[in-house]
Amino acid sequence: MVGPDPERCITRLTESSSLNPLSAEKQFLAQEDAFDPPTHNNSGSRFQQDSLLLTINDLPLELITQILYYSLPRKAILDRVNRCPCHLGQYLNSLRDIASVCAKWRSIIQSVPNFWALIESTITPDEMRYMISKSGKCALEFKHTLDVNAKVHPRKSFDEPNFLGLAGSNMSRCSSLMIQVQYSSQAACIIESPAPILREAAVIAHKPDINEQITLFNGQAGELESLRLDKIPIRWDLGLPPRLRRVGFFYGNAPSRSLPHPREFVSALSNCPEIEIVHYTGTYGRYRGLDLAELEVQEPMVQLLALKELGVENMSMAECSYVLGRLWAPVLRKLALRVNHSNDPVVVLLHPPRRLLLESIRRTLLQINRFEFKVGPDHAILEISGVNGHLDLRLQCPDSDELSGWLAEEFPLELLSVPELRLTVSYMDHDSEFQGLRKFLETLSNLERLHCPYVKGASGVLAEHLMLPYQASDGWRWHWPGLKRLELGDWHNWDGQALAMLRERYGSSRDHEHLTDGPLKWYPSPLTSLDLHGLRFRNLKHTETSCSSLERNLLRYEGSSSEVMKQWNQLFVEEYGDFGGES
Repeated sequence: MVGPDPERCITRLTESSSLNPLSAEKQFLAQEDAFDPPTHNNSGSRFQQDSLLLTINDLPLELITQILYYSLPRKAILDRVNRCPCHLGQYLNSLRDIASVCAKWRSIIQSVPNFWALIESTITPDEMRYMISKSGKCALEFKHTLDVNAKVHPRKSFDEPNFLGLAGSNMSRCSSLMIQVQYSSQAACIIESPAPILREAAVIAHKPDINEQITLFNGQAGELESLRLDKIPIRWDLGLPPRLRRVGFFYGNAPSRSLPHPREFVSALSNCPEIEIVHYTGTYGRYRGLDLAELEVQEPMVQLLALKELGVENMSMAECSYVLGRLWAPVLRKLALRVNHSNDPVVVLLHPPRRLLLESIRRTLLQINRFEFKVGPDHAILEISGVNGHLDLRLQCPDSDELSGWLAEEFPLELLSVPELRLTVSYMDHDSEFQGLRKFLETLSNLERLHCPYVKGASGVLAEHLMLPYQASDGWRWHWPGLKRLELGDWHNWDGQALAMLRERYGSSRDHEHLTDGPLKWYPSPLTSLDLHGLRFRNLKHTETSCSSLERNLLRYEGSSSEVMKQWNQLFVEEYGDFGGES
């Protein structure tokens, strides 16, 4: 079969690139004589003649159909920033372009119902009805997004109510649904309709305006595997579709009456034995209310044997504690818990220990890649990444030091294997005792790399572990004897004496290793990288110029232990003297 004339095809594609207001039937039923075979030039090379004789249309019909089908933009992509489905409005234009290439392709598209099963809101009502009729008994897909560019590129043919009504009346045939509306009430006719063959659905509303909770797909969505609802209130007491694997609920600024009670949330998940991913985001500062006494009530554990990822945000501390205490997921690999505002103390979450939280931390610590810990007067952030999973705790609480001590008490053996710590402390009060933080730092006895962007009020606690030995049963010992890489970023919170003590440990000579009954000898550590970014000294007798010189020259040293210590020791003595210690 001879291929079409390239120039004529380009002309056809150009003429059909925009949406014609004519009906879809007139647009697609082109005249056969528009695809007359071209006249070949026999004076061309043999290669050119052979290439004209072999075309894609020489392939089997089934294979051509598959190629055309998968070349169409069938999937709408959900933008991560504004949660707007993009790449809509291209499907019908692409279908028209392919049909205009040659008579055989047009015949394939006209005769195969699957090509007509994707209905977008960017086409006219007549085109919607024509495509539904052409799709035969095939499962339908409905895609709709807000007219976000209406002020710049208005859609003259756009009819949102007509599209939503058409989709609602055909939900029994729908297998894929992506709807974005301004108000949640606009999507009610779709959410309430039975959808027995629906497999994936995303319904996003920007503003909640429904006072009553909706029965999800009238309780008839037995094939649903993926679900996302934004600001759509549903009846949690009726449970969720049993075959769900991935689910996300985002309430935004919805009223508290729309939120599920933690007991309803857990009970609904119990209906989904195959659930793998769960994400829930409530309303900031609004909760259904949970008495602390309810945490003590003994209830059966809900086992989700396939759950791999759980994210909970904007629940209170007590609500999070209830959920973690009633769920058990043996293969959970990713746990994210974010409490942005709660009057409950953090001890409500930690005591008694919740098995799901304990095992998630313990599993992640087995083969750890990253350990980041941030504590402040009103927050605590713990992020752990490892081969076996990821943990992200972000808690707003007035007693964040409790989390530090709890980690040391519950995971003393696991913390021994942590090689690297990134520690940030935003307490400004130097008089705080930091009892929990002290226990936590003592547990990390095999630390090799320490990064501290700033520690502020806890600089004294960190200085003790870096510079002062402690007396053990078998003699004096150093904290973190294997520390090799050290990064300290807020030396404006440290005084000159602390710096001198640091230099004594990491910069003194080992030429005289005799033990005496007098002052303790200071020995160098195998430090191979030193970063004192933002170095500042106080209470020193030298000028600011000298201080700046030391900062400039001492910003970063890397190399072997002896090279780093030799350079630092020499520069320190030259600039600031000995401070009474050995050089």
